[in-house]
Amino acid sequence: MEWIVRPFFLGGILSDIAIMEDFIESANPAEMNYTIVRPPQLTYASGNRTYKIEEGQCNTNTKASIPRADVAHFMLAALQTDGYDRKVMAIASL
Repeated sequence: MEWIVRPFFLGGILSDIAIMEDFIESANPAEMNYTIVRPPQLTYASGNRTYKIEEGQCNTNTKASIPRADVAHFMLAALQTDGYDRKVMAIASL
């Protein structure tokens, strides 16, 4: 059922996201440094800084939502290192 419902409701959004990510990833490294962060559903819950970060997608042992505060925490931490430069990182609550 999900394979029918998801493309029907999210197809346009997911397509737009893919186009945006392709555009960013194709940029000249001298012109743009980036880290793309892919969170699941964002919540207003209090952040607890217990999240998983994986390059690409989080596929195992994670929740389908994450507090906005935890995403912000990771994004600010990512600015402090070059370890996430020019990468697509998924983040999800544990």
